[in-house]
Amino acid sequence: MVKIICQDEQKQAQEIFNEIQPKFDEIIVVSDQTDIDRFMAEIKFLKDKKKLLEEKRKSITGPLDEAKKNTQALFNPMRMAIDEAVNIRESGILIYRRRKEEEARAAEEKLRASQPKPKDELEEMDQQADIAKVNAGKAQVKGVTKYYSMEIVDAEKVPRIYLIPDEKGLNGIARVQKEKFKVPGCRLIIKEIIK
Repeated sequence: MVKIICQDEQKQAQEIFNEIQPKFDEIIVVSDQTDIDRFMAEIKFLKDKKKLLEEKRKSITGPLDEAKKNTQALFNPMRMAIDEAVNIRESGILIYRRRKEEEARAAEEKLRASQPKPKDELEEMDQQADIAKVNAGKAQVKGVTKYYSMEIVDAEKVPRIYLIPDEKGLNGIARVQKEKFKVPGCRLIIKEIIK
């Protein structure tokens, strides 16, 4: 574990924090415009102190971030080259496996087509055994796992239960329309924030 010692920055940050800490316990009562003006000034003061603290933090983390960026730049080409070598080999294995599966399917279909309809259950079991022998020839590759995903080809046919509302888009409409916002199934939320 690397320990970074930045005593000056840490001391200065603590002094800034100690200066504003008494403000955290003050009871706030707004009863007239004078109180509003005073609190607006205090808000600016607190935000300025927060900005100073952020500058102290960045003076410590900035060199670390730069070192991490340089380290990534050093290792990324090597990692990418290894990933590419792995991908090429995995692709070769998967192509071979698919080809063997296709060959086994074709042999199975050929065998099914060449066999007469079974007369009884025993004959059907014999045919199934022959097909099982063909299937045993399929490529078995250790470490290969099939992952399943999907791709939407016709959004109109996707059942409603799988549709997710576009909240980002709806929020954009609400920001533009403001109080006039009316979309079925949605409720307008208004937050007031002091800047």
